[in-house]
Amino acid sequence: MSFRRIETRHVAGALVLLIGLSNVLSVMRPGLFHRVEFLTDVLPGSVVSASAAVSVAVGLLLVGLALNLSRGKRRAWRITVALLALELLLQATQARHVIVGVTAVLLALLVGHRGRFIGRSEPIGRSRALAVGGLMLVSSTLLGWIAVTALDQHLGTGLSPKDRLLATVRGFVGIESPVTSGPSRDADAVYYLLVALAAMTVLVTGALVLRAPRLLEPKSDDDDRDVRALVAAYGGGDSLAYFALRDDRAVVWGAGRRSCISYRMVNATLLAAGDPLGPQAAWPEAITAFVNHARANSAVPAVVAATEAGARAWTKHAGLVALEFGDEAVLCASTFTLEGRAMRNTRQAVTRAQRAGCTVRIARLRDLPPDELEHLADLADLWRGAAIERGFSMALGRLDLVRDPDAVIVTADLDGTTQALLSLVPWGGSDRLSLDVMRRASHAVSGVNELMISELMARAADLGVCEVSLNFAVFREAIERSQRIGAGPVARTWGAVLRGASRLTQVDTLYRFNAKFCPQWRSRYLLYPRAGGLARVTWAYLRAESFLPRPFHRPAPAPVEASAGAAAGTTMSRRVLARRAQARRGTTRRRLDPVAPQSISGTRNPR
Repeated sequence: MSFRRIETRHVAGALVLLIGLSNVLSVMRPGLFHRVEFLTDVLPGSVVSASAAVSVAVGLLLVGLALNLSRGKRRAWRITVALLALELLLQATQARHVIVGVTAVLLALLVGHRGRFIGRSEPIGRSRALAVGGLMLVSSTLLGWIAVTALDQHLGTGLSPKDRLLATVRGFVGIESPVTSGPSRDADAVYYLLVALAAMTVLVTGALVLRAPRLLEPKSDDDDRDVRALVAAYGGGDSLAYFALRDDRAVVWGAGRRSCISYRMVNATLLAAGDPLGPQAAWPEAITAFVNHARANSAVPAVVAATEAGARAWTKHAGLVALEFGDEAVLCASTFTLEGRAMRNTRQAVTRAQRAGCTVRIARLRDLPPDELEHLADLADLWRGAAIERGFSMALGRLDLVRDPDAVIVTADLDGTTQALLSLVPWGGSDRLSLDVMRRASHAVSGVNELMISELMARAADLGVCEVSLNFAVFREAIERSQRIGAGPVARTWGAVLRGASRLTQVDTLYRFNAKFCPQWRSRYLLYPRAGGLARVTWAYLRAESFLPRPFHRPAPAPVEASAGAAAGTTMSRRVLARRAQARRGTTRRRLDPVAPQSISGTRNPR
């Protein structure tokens, strides 16, 4: 099913926004009551005034509903239909014939296409909205009454406490009172303060009522088992397949559980990473289920770091737009060598580390003693320091002997002290590896990372490994194109922007580090909906990778008892964590806060 069907929601949302703004501006605009003065011959003046006041309140509500209506939320649809029906009556008292026609058409459109608005909101939204909305209403009324009282005393209008309260309430909907109708700056300030307080109360309350669920159901033990089986059987085509086993991802299954897609909910965006899991013939079933799941949760479907095959499937079966946004570096054990002019810099870095006395150890996780594994996890956390935890699409974020026995740890030692480490997860069984974490001590000798990678490739045959996926280079081709002789001004400017962004994201640094090994470059794609979806998906991806930390967000502390459900960034409930900890009590497992080397975040210091 194509995602283009949902464009009807966007049209409805835009029309609702226009009608809401029209209501607000029409009452605040000077001359409104002169324009409807003839109605006082038919209706009492108090009715016209009250109609204008209610019209502003309805307008504010419609403005707050517009975005959620465009996302297809069922609760927003119900409230909007009720408000539009009320709006038709209000507009009749204000002689706004054009708006009456538009409102009637929109109301018919919403009722006729009610099947498009099926998205659910957060179940606890109503109760929290009532509490917060009531508190904000009381606070706004109190602040507004204080402001009106101060202005009344300053101007000497002599209003009674009841009249001041009435002036405050009228001010909430933009109607002037004896104290705010004057030409002074103080009167204007109080007028706009009252309108702002009302708008803030309405919009915040509406946002809580219509907020999308923050956390969908995490993977169950059965889900984890079945996903692991698909990764083992069909994960060879995607080096990111193993990261679907992250504990902070949910999963959507296709028909018969033959295929699935792992994802995270970020800012009303269902963000998947990599290709669907399972045989390619079953991918359309999982993609269709994923798009339907996005619609049911008022979210936008998006994919990051898909392969070319995955991108073709998403564009064909979901109608998403593909954007090539980077390449991963893959080393082949049969062709890797340090010889040749192209490998000169890498060879020199390896030689420096060897002359300093560095030695490299390589082992599967299952072959490490538990105490050594615990020590390495402590070192990795220590070397990360105060850096923001990153990793979503290309990081696993744990060291677990039970769940990930085929993972590989590479360490570089100097005089018996560990200087740096690499953590790699299986890719397509155990014959290929995908880089998870790259860390080193600040005092480590130069070239230690190059030494670990070159030794890993030299001993790949002993491990039964044929390929190793390294870091991910964002917009690699753009960087290379900007450095070519004869590059145009657009290419050079874009390259300069990417190199400037490297200060935050290490875009250029990772590209240069990867290029030192002369890898095979394999394209990765970002997939997003049409109609402005790129900006929204990019924002969600940056949030998922922790480049845009949530304001006022306090990370959840790691559970005291080690459990298989406590990966970095997890948002699982304590009940789920406790259940999994009890089921695996006595196993060796350690959380490893990730700085994803394959994602935009990269390593802290790849050199």
